[in-house]
Amino acid sequence: MEKEKAIIKAYDNAQEMIKFADSKANLSILIQSLLITIGLGTTLISKSFDTLWSYNQTYFWLYFTFVLLFVLKSMAGIIVSICVYKARFSPEKKEEKREGIIYHRHIANYKDSMTFKQKIDSISESDIQEDFAIQTFNVALIADKKMNFVNKSIWFLFVNITLTAILMIISACVLIIN
Repeated sequence: MEKEKAIIKAYDNAQEMIKFADSKANLSILIQSLLITIGLGTTLISKSFDTLWSYNQTYFWLYFTFVLLFVLKSMAGIIVSICVYKARFSPEKKEEKREGIIYHRHIANYKDSMTFKQKIDSISESDIQEDFAIQTFNVALIADKKMNFVNKSIWFLFVNITLTAILMIISACVLIIN
């Protein structure tokens, strides 16, 4: 009974980490989209490109390169955040062939509902516990991959916040030149 409780707790923890990763990714996508809007909006409102082209073309190209870097980093941050949502399957290839009873892909491989029910009726409690333990392990692997993408997304978010601040400062300086 204690083993079963431990496995259930581990499974629940892994599922919570997956939900946590998904909500963090959603927040990151939202913030990074806002940063693109703010950064590019500031550039367009200040008419930075026109002003710098008239003032000094070297500055224009430096500014253009910075804005391009900003957009590319922002898009990369959004893409990394979206990767959190990608459907994940067990990295263990043997899992695809196993006839489990808990994992949705295993259940979907049964011919019909009666075949699935017959499989459940034919296995012991310890076999169910073993299947659940294996499923828990695989869910934890999926949660770990998702959290790695979340960590990368947070790094991009920090870089993009910094780039947005710099872009806003440069745009303000260009307004002064104008």
